[in-house]
Amino acid sequence: MQARHALNIAGAAVLLFGVSSIFNGCKSKPTVQQAVKTVLSSEDQNAMDKEQPIIECINQTFAHFEEMTPVYFQDMDQLKQSKTKDVAFFSFKIRPFEVSHQFEDSCIDGLNKSASMLPAIPQVDATAQDTANTLKQLQAPGDALEDYIRQKGWLADNFTKGKELDATLSPLLKRLWNDMQTLENAVHDQQTVLRKHELDAIEKEEGRNLHWHTMNSMLAARSLNDSVVTLTKAEKLDAQTMAAASKPLQDALDAARTYLATHPDEGKPDQRNMDPVWTTISSDLDRELGAARDAQTALPANGPLTDVDKKKARYPLQMVMYYYNQAVKSFNDAASMGVSR
Repeated sequence: MQARHALNIAGAAVLLFGVSSIFNGCKSKPTVQQAVKTVLSSEDQNAMDKEQPIIECINQTFAHFEEMTPVYFQDMDQLKQSKTKDVAFFSFKIRPFEVSHQFEDSCIDGLNKSASMLPAIPQVDATAQDTANTLKQLQAPGDALEDYIRQKGWLADNFTKGKELDATLSPLLKRLWNDMQTLENAVHDQQTVLRKHELDAIEKEEGRNLHWHTMNSMLAARSLNDSVVTLTKAEKLDAQTMAAASKPLQDALDAARTYLATHPDEGKPDQRNMDPVWTTISSDLDRELGAARDAQTALPANGPLTDVDKKKARYPLQMVMYYYNQAVKSFNDAASMGVSR
């Protein structure tokens, strides 16, 4: 009997919301519109501030390493067996050919800063510091490997130097991978709680306006993305469970558009001619929902999935993640520009 393969939908790291200027106000760029008063508890606000440096690392540095690390191990395996003359791996640097490691160093500083902030979370703080140390230890051998790969040094020395570098890099990368997963899971769980608190605070302060519907739609999009991952790992993904997972996002989008139809002024640009955040994220959320519908069509009504089912569903499921990540990028970009609604 042919072995059944797991459904692998990993295509990119799942990005996280940054600290939102549409709720917290923008600290560096004043907005023409009056800043929204922060109504989160001091504990929640401190937790958000503590997580922000980790989120920035997850969305840039971690995402890059999660993409390159599997490529690295695949190439090293091929080179050890002398089965290839070309490799796909290029660099661990966020920007190849940069002389410094400014992006990784920024992440390292951020992780150490987060670990020193209150409230103290011993396991997370220790993991953040360990991750920072590992990133630093990877830089020198990573640079040496980049030169070696670019020069195709393995063709001259039968991969002798490559094996030496790999003996240093492999354990560091495995440790980094585990630490990244620990931090991502911890921040993800805490973010889910904090964003729900934030949604409640917006409703209390402003009512269910477009600001509230924007955040509600983002949380529903996140829920769909999380459900896809959870159902896939549990091997409970089929057309029925996919439809159920998609419904909260459909309801949130419908509610937002119903509200906007009766409050059109909230959808207009502000005094700086900046569109509301809803305008920048809604098309990506529509596409995320559309990708979920494609996956639902590709899946059987009930599980378990065959290998053919998994092959058909893999791409649309990856697109669910992709469009969610695009919405998060748009959300975070708007926040960084000081869009306050």
